[in-house]
Amino acid sequence: MQAMPEFGSEGRSKYFGVDPISFILSGSSGLRAPDMPYVNWMSLSLPIILKSQLPLVRSVTKEIRILWQILLASLGVFLLAHLVLLKLYFPNRYTYHSLRFVMPIAAAIALTILFQASWRWLRQTRATKASKQYVVLGMMGVLLILCLVTFALPTIALSRQQWVVGRYSKIYSFFADQPKDTLIASLVKEANSLPTFSQRSILAGEEFAFAYHPNYYNQFKQQTIDTIYALYSSDSGKVKEIIQTYGIDFFVVENTSFQPAFLAEKKWLLHSSFQPIVLEAIAWLEQEQQPVLQRLQNQCSALSEGELTVINAKCIAAFDN
Repeated sequence: MQAMPEFGSEGRSKYFGVDPISFILSGSSGLRAPDMPYVNWMSLSLPIILKSQLPLVRSVTKEIRILWQILLASLGVFLLAHLVLLKLYFPNRYTYHSLRFVMPIAAAIALTILFQASWRWLRQTRATKASKQYVVLGMMGVLLILCLVTFALPTIALSRQQWVVGRYSKIYSFFADQPKDTLIASLVKEANSLPTFSQRSILAGEEFAFAYHPNYYNQFKQQTIDTIYALYSSDSGKVKEIIQTYGIDFFVVENTSFQPAFLAEKKWLLHSSFQPIVLEAIAWLEQEQQPVLQRLQNQCSALSEGELTVINAKCIAAFDN
């Protein structure tokens, strides 16, 4: 496993060879505190606040212990997942999701206590200190806006959620109208979204390239290799064989698919156990060996939208070339 590029510092599932800080905090091995509003880091101050004499602290019941219990359980399984690597999936799964709700709840409690204490102090301040009141009120107002308003703006909120917005409605509709057993072969990034937006299967894709289970990944690896050959081989017999073996119905390519840089920029392919196949395909393109799909793209095009083109695999298989 340690020798597999997939788990290296540039691999699809980074684990070995990463720097110590990244190993602890990010990637497959790290705690991965969620990418969410910075105000949630106020949760770290809650243990200190609860030990203070602030008035609202007395209103916090013992039921708050559920937050510590969840956190301890998550950290416990996180450490266990490191000890029995991949037996319990990757360690980050056991902290990433729990922190998404433990941290906001703890931060909300901490901020409520602090705001109430600040408001109480302002009310008790004598009139002679009115200028100081205005300064504190202004600071509280700015903090409140930063905490509650800024991250509620759609452009900011959505950008931090890692949501994928579909941009090819015609292609989604086209595939959705095809039989449910339709199989699509592609290496374009948009192919990862086709199972969601079109409810149709793809032969291989980056979002499915996880080498956690040998049986699954061996099959996936072969499917990816065959996808590369089908897309980039200049041997029509080889391409037809792959189409028939898997029952491929369509290919999806983009304007740059047949340029060497297209493959060279895909880290999940270059840093994989089948890297030699990827480099071989890049060499074909650099030597200007025209792939069968590129040669027949115009004749067998079923639909184009934006920079994407859908190619009919049956049309490719029917050509004698």
